Amino acid sequence: MEDFKRSASRLGRLLKKSRDAWKARVQEKQQRLRAAQVKIRDLEKSRSG
Repeated sequence: MEDFKRSASRLGRLLKKSRDAWKARVQEKQQRLRAAQVKIRDLEKSRSG
């Protein structure tokens, strides 16, 4: 840990914050993808019937 200029506790907080932001972005993208898939499915069903 001597190679880092920041303290280990600060580095840990920064890494956790980065991970949490990444997870939130991924979750939001997954929700948008699911919503688009449902919309496409519904449109295809309504146009075929």
